[in-house]
Amino acid sequence: MVAGAYRALDERASDVKVATVLAQGIAALNGVYTGIDMASIQLYTSSLVKRRSS
Repeated sequence: MVAGAYRALDERASDVKVATVLAQGIAALNGVYTGIDMASIQLYTSSLVKRRSS
């Protein structure tokens, strides 16, 4: 999805309004993926701590 959005951004670079909206969407999507990754790491780390203390 992100790769497709970047391609669309390249193709629409001449339309500043569309390019701006696409860039904002890509940034938001990237933020969501980062949040999911961080939560996943935190859950995994938390489960390791619980196993060691048991």
